[in-house]
Amino acid sequence: MSNAELRKKTGMRGQSKSNLLSGKQCGYLLVLIFFCLFAVMPSITGADNVAYWAPWVTKTTTNSAAINWLGVSLGSGTVDYATSSYYNEHQSFEKTIASQITGSYQHVPLTDLEPNTSYIYRVRPSDNADAFSNRTFRTMPVSGPFTFIVISDAHAQDKRFKYVADAIAANETDALFILDGGDYANYDDESLWTPFFQDGDGMLAKFPLFTAIGNHEYHDPTSGATEPTAAVQYHSSFNIPTNGALNYFFDCSGIRFIILNSPDPNSANDENPSLALSQSQAPWLESLLKKSMLGVFTIHHHPIWHYGKATSDSALQPWETLYHQYHISANFAGHIHNYERLSVQGIPYFVIGNAGGKFADLTAGDAYPVWYVKGITMSLGYLKVTVDPAKNTATAQEILVGYVETDDSETVIPIAPPFTYDTITFPLASKSSITTVLANNQSQSIAITDNTPLSVTAALDPGSLSGQNADWWVAAVTPFGPYSLTPSGWSAGINMLAQAPLVKTSPEEVFNGYLPVGDYTFYFGVDMSPDGILNEPLYYDGVQVHVALDTTEHDNWVLLEPSYGWNPSLAFGLDNLLDHKWTAMGRSLYGHPRSDMGN
Repeated sequence: MSNAELRKKTGMRGQSKSNLLSGKQCGYLLVLIFFCLFAVMPSITGADNVAYWAPWVTKTTTNSAAINWLGVSLGSGTVDYATSSYYNEHQSFEKTIASQITGSYQHVPLTDLEPNTSYIYRVRPSDNADAFSNRTFRTMPVSGPFTFIVISDAHAQDKRFKYVADAIAANETDALFILDGGDYANYDDESLWTPFFQDGDGMLAKFPLFTAIGNHEYHDPTSGATEPTAAVQYHSSFNIPTNGALNYFFDCSGIRFIILNSPDPNSANDENPSLALSQSQAPWLESLLKKSMLGVFTIHHHPIWHYGKATSDSALQPWETLYHQYHISANFAGHIHNYERLSVQGIPYFVIGNAGGKFADLTAGDAYPVWYVKGITMSLGYLKVTVDPAKNTATAQEILVGYVETDDSETVIPIAPPFTYDTITFPLASKSSITTVLANNQSQSIAITDNTPLSVTAALDPGSLSGQNADWWVAAVTPFGPYSLTPSGWSAGINMLAQAPLVKTSPEEVFNGYLPVGDYTFYFGVDMSPDGILNEPLYYDGVQVHVALDTTEHDNWVLLEPSYGWNPSLAFGLDNLLDHKWTAMGRSLYGHPRSDMGN
């Protein structure tokens, strides 16, 4: 969707560049100009006139958390805290813990907390016990669904991050934490980091923060400086030892989150990734991916794939190889200042660099990966991800909160209420070895043209599960929505093929024909709860097919009818249960004239 379409959808006024088009600048509302000129950022100052950074929470687990704040240079303080239920009943705190250090940056650990529990806390700095009001956080659950937020590239000096942070604070009530991909400020300087914590105050008052380091964390504000800094503010703000590791992981409800370190300060070109740096983390990454988890998300500042480049970042190839070897749930990155979604061999890759930095254009005619699905620029937003381990699903929504007329404009036109630009639901779990799906005899994703025939086969080797009753599913995610193979043929929606005992089958063709331009993923799965509902435990495999336009002259009809007469009952050994032959996805979906060719 372009920005012009976004305006039409949301009732916004004016014109701006879309993800592929540019438009001329419109007049700004006088009230917004007045606000930008005369609004003053609130701040709290301590005894030595150093601005406080209101508290933020990091390192939450099921039973612990860290409370952080910036105060006066020789300060300390205490943290009062209680469960929300205790505080609401008694209107007082249950416990108090004192800081063990003297200094401006304070990091106080809370331990012996309860899982999946809301807490209220209040920081009382040593020089001004009433500096801050009550704030909240929630500990990690042991199991069950949860929601988290992903943002990147706030670049708070650009004066646009506040719109994103305020929208998160105002509209999100059930998020467990925020995952941040880096570039909090433009330079490594305390005064330049201050806007991140002041503008993000409402958001940070409610949600813990898990961080990745960006290349701007190494930028020296000194005029003429050419060497990187030691990323002092990043280390100080998030309590990382000077030589401490910048890659780490945490788990939540059986889902693993892996944070990787992509900017190399030894790189002469803007701390870009290096092969040496990514290789140094690869063994550690693989050790985490080998562990049996219900799903895995990864985040690092630099994207592996993005619009503007047809190929991947070769410096990050060691990670990319492991992502597909172990089939992660999804990958997040920033650095490129826009929103993009790609589907790389069936895995969602998100570029979420639109939290406030100056935007990068998405220009028609530029190169882009075959995996690119959609994107938008000059629109501020955040990604909201809801995870349900029991259903093996995650749903990601890109929520836009405002837009600008030029890449570097400080005048933001708010979108009220925020607009959901993109939504995708995808599986969490790794693909199973008992099911196999091939596209033109390839287990890896393939790219073909709309004038190339496609054959999709499915096979099952249940091993020790042989004979157990299960629901059988053959489905395809298409540009036209999901489709399923049923005893009577392909039909819209997610529908069961059969309910039957698992048996070993040889590869059998489930589709043979031509497809219109777009991205498709074919799945074959069996779930071990035979109730006609797609649920856990689920064993599945999938393969992605990217169909591009064949510019050579050919027939005006996209689909030549697939081979009729294929019988799923015979192919899967279900002949005692099924007696209908299937017909492939027919002209109701694919048998239409090519919209891009003349009649």
